[in-house]
Amino acid sequence: MQKRETVVLGGSAGGLEALTHLVQNLRSDFAASMFIVLHTSPHSPSMLAHILSKHSRVRVEPAAHKKPIQRNCIYTAIPDRHLMIDDAYMYTPAGPKENRVRPAIDPLFRSAAVSQTSCVTGIILTGMLDDGTSGLMAIKQCGGLAIVQDPRDARYPDMCRSALKHVKVDHVVALADMAAILNEAMKPCTAEEIEIPSALLEEVRFSLGEEKEMIDKDRTGALVPLTCPECGGPIWETDDEVFRRFRCYTGHNFTARALLAEIDEETEKSLWTSLQMLKGRTRMLERMADTEKKNNRLRSEKLFRKDAADSQKHAERVNRLLLSLRPSDKDSREHQV
Repeated sequence: MQKRETVVLGGSAGGLEALTHLVQNLRSDFAASMFIVLHTSPHSPSMLAHILSKHSRVRVEPAAHKKPIQRNCIYTAIPDRHLMIDDAYMYTPAGPKENRVRPAIDPLFRSAAVSQTSCVTGIILTGMLDDGTSGLMAIKQCGGLAIVQDPRDARYPDMCRSALKHVKVDHVVALADMAAILNEAMKPCTAEEIEIPSALLEEVRFSLGEEKEMIDKDRTGALVPLTCPECGGPIWETDDEVFRRFRCYTGHNFTARALLAEIDEETEKSLWTSLQMLKGRTRMLERMADTEKKNNRLRSEKLFRKDAADSQKHAERVNRLLLSLRPSDKDSREHQV
């Protein structure tokens, strides 16, 4: 097995429990640097580093912008900031959300693939939807090692299943066996000379703020009849036929499932707004009918009553539609650390 010295790891729902179990089984002389992205709430301080440090024999600390990378240390992404790395430093840019979240797993994995090539190991743990799949593909493109938690062992297997469906991974293991693989594999490594795809390089530079414009639309793929849920701009579908993604000019990035989940959420919001407006319209029409009745304008009262009844029927239809919406991925929110 080739020796590696950088580990990037992503998880979501159920990830705190999984990470706690993993780090407590790492040896104190663990030679690598480990970088962790766990989907967290942007509105509260993350306690992830503090929690993991209680269980780890390896030093754990929050990532910091432009901080030098040290071996034998675990770094955790901070709320509302992506985590990215190069050969010597880590970065915490407030770049566009990817897959509806920030921090997202894919930016970390892509930056590690570009900077560490064959010396990086990417790990996908439990979680909903498919953040991390694109990044793990980039790691394999650049010669790195891919490890995925066995979906049967994952509390929420979506992310693991997506990675296994689209990436030729090196190890599919239960969480209990993962630390042993890492303890064995994490030793000093000399990166292989690998030609990095230009589109991948450009994407990483954009996420780091080194590129002012996103990939030219002619190279991004086909324009789709949707607008970006984050900024309202046009969206293009990437040319990657293995794992399609969607990106707008400002850099918001979605997998197909993440974009669908966002559309579902916006559709539900719109339906609730429609329901509220219809109910308000019904009440207004009834008040107008009451006024006409007091003034003995019975014909006008009858018209307003009919309009109010029609409006109430429309509201009931919208309400039934809302109640019949099938549960989707967005109904399973991850534990916020």
